[in-house]
Amino acid sequence: SLIEHLIVNERESRQIAAAGGIKGSEDHIDRLRNLCDVIAPNVLLTLGRQGAVVGCRAESAERDVEVHPLTVPAHAMADRRGLGFVVSGVYAALVAVGATAQEAATLACSGASLAASLPGPKHLDLDALLRLTYREIESHVADGIEVFSRIRDEALPVIDQAARLLMEAY
Repeated sequence: SLIEHLIVNERESRQIAAAGGIKGSEDHIDRLRNLCDVIAPNVLLTLGRQGAVVGCRAESAERDVEVHPLTVPAHAMADRRGLGFVVSGVYAALVAVGATAQEAATLACSGASLAASLPGPKHLDLDALLRLTYREIESHVADGIEVFSRIRDEALPVIDQAARLLMEAY
């Protein structure tokens, strides 16, 4: 395929599916999967207030298209024209510098949320996008700390007890 990434909104995805005779054009997830199979391995489908969905065709023929639903946070859900352009632009810029389709789409939806929260004309600069990325990293680190703390507090005593039972049995 000559196209690596396709960025479309709901209406455009229906038109492409209909023009190409692509089946499953009523359900957006089926349409996304089929667009990934036929048009481009990575498809970002923007859904207005519902956020976006990104589909990534697996390199292996044994795996199906992975679909990742993404959402624009609640404060951006008001009718904000142009958010699709923000999502598309940020996605394209991030893919150009080597981000995966899922990483680019996630940050693009966060960028759209940030743009929606700003008064007046929308302008996202590199510093604003980096702050979003840092917040995302902080969130993942905090989740990891919580998981390891729970392992320490809840699982280690059970593992210790099991190890002692095995040693006694031995």
